[in-house]
Amino acid sequence: MLSKVKRFAFFARLGTFLFFVPLILFLIFLDFKNYLFLNILIFIFSGFAAKEVNDLLKLKFKFSGLSSILSFFLGFAPPILTYIHFNVFYLGMNVIYYLFIALVFSNWIVDLVFIKEHEIGNFLSQATSILFILIYPGVLMSFTVSITTLPKAPFLMLMLFAMVSGNDTFAYLFGYFLGKNSYRPTIISPNKTLMGFFGGILFSVLTAIFAVVFKLINLSYGESIILGILIGVFTIIGDLFESGLKRSAGVKDSGKIVPGRGGALDSIDSFLLTGPIFYLYLS
Repeated sequence: MLSKVKRFAFFARLGTFLFFVPLILFLIFLDFKNYLFLNILIFIFSGFAAKEVNDLLKLKFKFSGLSSILSFFLGFAPPILTYIHFNVFYLGMNVIYYLFIALVFSNWIVDLVFIKEHEIGNFLSQATSILFILIYPGVLMSFTVSITTLPKAPFLMLMLFAMVSGNDTFAYLFGYFLGKNSYRPTIISPNKTLMGFFGGILFSVLTAIFAVVFKLINLSYGESIILGILIGVFTIIGDLFESGLKRSAGVKDSGKIVPGRGGALDSIDSFLLTGPIFYLYLS
């Protein structure tokens, strides 16, 4: 029975990969209004991921939490403000910073004014939840939007997508086929093996070298290897961090909207750390 469950999960994951790869490839090279449709997909996933983070926090801390609409907005707003800043009209980073601060404080003020007596004990949890969700995934996902503004943006987005998704997929395949007896280095995600980690990082490094060979990025081979290692390692860290959140809340998946992967957060967790590193490294 267990082997059948694992086999089903494997093919569900593979099917999702085969569905989303052509879709994302199409959107990456659809240069309409500075990759608007690709960014819309990013906005939506960031919003749903924020809602899922809110659900995890509610499960863990046993409080009413933020509303689904507010949590979605906290994940949705930073990426869309970033797109507006680069593509519609210049907001200036100070303006974006002040908008974020105003958003946080306005929610705190609303909570203070309308809070009920039995909810006072949860005020600290709610206040910190707003900050956490605004940053994770909101602000972190904004860096992926920023990558679409760089020269050769389609190839850079393709490279990042390949490095992260391929890392995750090859780590899974290496662990599934070669790592059954391999050392398992972390209790946060006990199914992940050292062989899987190695396979994922190796794929990221090879992808970065491939990009240099075909002049998709202006880096030396040494710089590309460093970039590949950074993306490979932080892909794993991003995945483990999200796994820690789920285990702390006592759930297997952050949601159910993506077959074979779980929720939106399960799908973008690694991009939340690799997006900033990739953008800052290349910009």
